[in-house]
Amino acid sequence: MEMRVAYLSSLARAVLGRGTMDARRFVHPYFVVNMALAVSFMVLRLLRPFCTMLFKNTAESGQCELDLREHEVLIFVGCITVIKNRGAPTWQHYLKKFGTYAKVANVFLFYRQSPAYMIVYVVLCALQMVLLPEPIYSGPSKIEYFSGLDNMEKTISEDKRNVWIVCFFTTWSMKCIDMAPIFAELSAQYWLPNLRFGKIDIGRFSNVGEKYAIATGAWTRQLPTIICFKDGKEVLRRPFIDSKNRIEKYEYSMPTLIQDFDLNNEYEACKVRLGKKVLESLNNEQEKPTGSKKKD
Repeated sequence: MEMRVAYLSSLARAVLGRGTMDARRFVHPYFVVNMALAVSFMVLRLLRPFCTMLFKNTAESGQCELDLREHEVLIFVGCITVIKNRGAPTWQHYLKKFGTYAKVANVFLFYRQSPAYMIVYVVLCALQMVLLPEPIYSGPSKIEYFSGLDNMEKTISEDKRNVWIVCFFTTWSMKCIDMAPIFAELSAQYWLPNLRFGKIDIGRFSNVGEKYAIATGAWTRQLPTIICFKDGKEVLRRPFIDSKNRIEKYEYSMPTLIQDFDLNNEYEACKVRLGKKVLESLNNEQEKPTGSKKKD
């Protein structure tokens, strides 16, 4: 019963933390302005008084509606967004790609109405790129990079009391690139001397991918793969491979990783194993996040 309560409590904290973090990132000026530019043509085209002021055919007919070509272009944007974003690591990645495709389409749509509209729109997009760049994680990280299979397995097995969270990645995978700041932030928040984080480039060390059954082809759905090691052995991995050798779709977001790897409880358990003296020494060396922050 206690284990059930602890699991539900951990799940509730992860869900609450996920909602809080997503809401905080959604209101960042980059996403707000980017989405405003992405939907600007449709809003101006359909809402009064903008449609009658800016578009000649609307002023003549008195109806604020899209013509056939505009319908086709916007439907194409929707289709290409869905196709290109299958398996997107985060909703931020999805919105970023949608914004890019929509803005390209808007350049064409504004040009059809007036070259002057297109120029103004391009200038606004350029200003957004310069003044409001995409937010990236630039804080500390606690990641150890392994230089091969032997180095990784030797390090993990040196002290089997340590818990390791290892990210298997390649430098060419966009999902791995998008995942990098998430994993860095995760390591900074949860690192302990006995709860450690590592990364290894399986594009460079192909024998690592072979050993841990991680495909590195262009169409693979296994990049990045994150594995938890306890007692020197693999105990959990994401994305999960079922009994029929099918790879589940996985969302590489920080709240999802915290929940799936039970990092809140793992962090507390590792702290207990360290003992008070070690924790006091760590706190003297550097300021550590509080327990409440860990649960976000």
